[in-house]
Amino acid sequence: MSSATECHVPLTVGDKSDSSDDGGMVVTSENPKGASASSSNDEGGSTSGQQDGSFECNICLDTAKDAVVSLCGHLFCWPCLHQWLETRPNRQVCPVCKAGISRDKVIPLYGRGGSKQDPREKLPPRPPGQRSEPESHPGVRIGSALP
Repeated sequence: MSSATECHVPLTVGDKSDSSDDGGMVVTSENPKGASASSSNDEGGSTSGQQDGSFECNICLDTAKDAVVSLCGHLFCWPCLHQWLETRPNRQVCPVCKAGISRDKVIPLYGRGGSKQDPREKLPPRPPGQRSEPESHPGVRIGSALP
């Protein structure tokens, strides 16, 4: 089955017409221009077990672990970016576009799955999300009975 991760057209899942051992389902592309939906992945960096829709780190080029995104929009593994920043303390720039970057200027991405950290890696925790505290309204009481 060809990889559709490089294709930027909507994907649908349909019934498989021929029999093979890939679960009985096929991913097809809705291509309004009639171009071939089966494109081969010529870059060679894809693995057969890779999930569609996964995000790749711009440093190690693998699926991002403990993903963070820079303010310039580039995605990294937190361990990769931390190592990048530690080895360049006087010139902390984005490895992709060279915009200014720091530990405080990255945003963690949270998914549904749990992340397993290698215990051999001694890294500081990923930076927390930048959350503003909710506004308080002194005259409003929630849940209190009216007199």
